[in-house]
Amino acid sequence: MPARDNADERTVGYLILNLAVPSHEHPSTRGHIVAANAAGRQIGIKIARIVLADGPPSFPRYVFHFPRYRRDDLLAGIIGEAIYYAVDLTCGPFSDPDDPFTVFPIPLGLLRTPQSLTPRALIEVEEARPPLLKTLDFPHKSLSSVTGFVAFDVAASWRAVPALLRDNALHNAARFLKDSQHNFYVYPGDYGEVLHNEEKQHFTTGWEKSKAEAALLAAFKCVEAIVGTLPSDDERLRRKLVSLGFNPDEHFGLHGDLPMFSYLKLMEAARDKRSAHGSTPHPPVEARELFLYQDCARFLLIRSLEREIGRSLF
Repeated sequence: MPARDNADERTVGYLILNLAVPSHEHPSTRGHIVAANAAGRQIGIKIARIVLADGPPSFPRYVFHFPRYRRDDLLAGIIGEAIYYAVDLTCGPFSDPDDPFTVFPIPLGLLRTPQSLTPRALIEVEEARPPLLKTLDFPHKSLSSVTGFVAFDVAASWRAVPALLRDNALHNAARFLKDSQHNFYVYPGDYGEVLHNEEKQHFTTGWEKSKAEAALLAAFKCVEAIVGTLPSDDERLRRKLVSLGFNPDEHFGLHGDLPMFSYLKLMEAARDKRSAHGSTPHPPVEARELFLYQDCARFLLIRSLEREIGRSLF
């Protein structure tokens, strides 16, 4: 909430935690800067780039502010969440799923002295705040960590943010996909291993099984946020997908052997039979299946966002 008992805390900018500005690519590109500025105009914020460093080299960081630098921690947190969901969608998991904080308010006076902007300075600001104005549980951890991604994927993240903020269904879908990916995620370099290595298919420990089941449930919740409850009748499901802008006959699966409408029903059956009931005798989903189900959910979300923004996300 806005600060009322400390004049220095009434006007702030908000540091986006954990996310680095792409800055070391060759050749350099401005696409991510253009996308961020365009997103800021749609949202009603001004986005800038600052350097937080105790010494070179360092990744620049994103900071945004509302008109006249007014403080609104609730709205800033909502924007920060949408940014996190977008980055998870286009770049992959990048933050601690148990850390609820996405932004950090920096007093305007400190923002206007860029030579003083270091992680240590921000930690000291947070530690000196009265209890009601503190915003982080572990400031050393939250303010010192940073993850960088390629500019192409970060630009796609910024293009998605305004749509996630204005469309509640897309926002929820992205939230569920983020939950799924934090329980199970395959990085691009490991695709072949997961898809084709039979020894990598089975989740053996209870912890692995629980994570896989949670990932499957969240992935299907992403699908339901976009499509709604799947009609049991094939033709009705086909018509529903068409009405949402999807081709129901687009093929999915390891060998592209099922049309979308059939693949979604297969995913629903996996959710129902393998994860939703504690008494079911069915084993947990295999890694290959979970990877492909998750990829299908991601595909639906990206296409839905592209329809909303009227252009390709990437």
